[in-house]
Amino acid sequence: AKRTKAETTTPAFEPGFEYITYASVVKLEHPLTGLRLHSQEVAYGTGSKQQTVTAVERHLDDDRALWLIKAPQQSGGRFFAESKGMRRVRCGDLIRLEHVVTRTHLHSHRLASPLTGSQEVSAFSLSAEGSGDSGDHWQVECISKGAVFWARNETVYLRHVDTETMYLSVLGEQRYHDPLENHAEVVCLERKSIRQPELRAQWVASEGFFHASAAVES
Repeated sequence: AKRTKAETTTPAFEPGFEYITYASVVKLEHPLTGLRLHSQEVAYGTGSKQQTVTAVERHLDDDRALWLIKAPQQSGGRFFAESKGMRRVRCGDLIRLEHVVTRTHLHSHRLASPLTGSQEVSAFSLSAEGSGDSGDHWQVECISKGAVFWARNETVYLRHVDTETMYLSVLGEQRYHDPLENHAEVVCLERKSIRQPELRAQWVASEGFFHASAAVES
């Protein structure tokens, strides 16, 4: 039988698995370029000199593209690997993204990136207790009108909380050389000041390890 447009464009998920939850491990894809958020045990030579964060083609994608979704800093300044159970991530929630392989947090700060001098994005080491700092916080901004939760395969913006107006973005035309051959630069940009902001700053959780969420949540 011929498939309808809705059937070909909207994937079917098992009941309870339609949304991104805390403790999910995801690969974040940049729809404009098809590149995936990646990190590796290579430090920047400038700026923070912290671990590099880049975007790679699907054929270069490996377990270094896996990120654990975590809750933000909790009261008393402590951090927890997971404090919200399998609750769905709400639109507007603050989250942290832990790089699974190297146990670092996706991080940004007001330092210049090496290729374009944009706002650097790095992977910031966790302490022995698993903590980082407020530069690890990102706000999930859903794009779909009326959305309440972050739905799988729905595009979102990730706003860097500390620097307020800056969003996680990919400059696909800016590529590194050895030892990060053909990796694209990942930076934070102001949505209002960049070309095609609705595309450069969009992300989708394309693949990963997902958990079932409660049927009804407050």
